[in-house]
Amino acid sequence: PNTTLAITKALIRAAIWLDENDNANRLEAVKILAKPEYVGADEAVIANSMTGTFEYEKGDKRDVPDFNVFFRHFATYPYYSDAVWYLTQMRRWG
Repeated sequence: PNTTLAITKALIRAAIWLDENDNANRLEAVKILAKPEYVGADEAVIANSMTGTFEYEKGDKRDVPDFNVFFRHFATYPYYSDAVWYLTQMRRWG
């Protein structure tokens, strides 16, 4: 129970940190995630979605400010209906 609570708190804090001050911390998050011990992908690739720019295909870049939202708009709120859907899918697909 304590571990679950600690992980949940850490995830919520991270979500707040990523969205606060108009996404000011996203570039730092990109640098962290790009390290080989984490995602290990190219910074530019990670930055495209984290900073609100998405490249649909080569040369077709578009601004999508809320492409990734971590805390705003109740993104991390545990809706009961979502839980029911997940449980239904787990049972359905084994």
